[in-house]
Amino acid sequence: MSGRPAQDLPEFPKSLRERERRGQANRAWRVGLALSGGGIRSATLSLGILQGVARQGLLDKIDYLST
Repeated sequence: MSGRPAQDLPEFPKSLRERERRGQANRAWRVGLALSGGGIRSATLSLGILQGVARQGLLDKIDYLST
């Protein structure tokens, strides 16, 4: 993350589910987040990443999550 506040970042479209309900789904704007690992250190890192994304107000912009 760049450390910039969420209001300074470019606007992301609404969540995929909401866009599909309105008939506005656009494959070019689907966003995924992949987190990998199998131990306590990777779980702690993944939690920190998710907390940072949520703190920036971007968690609801993620369409897919892979762990």
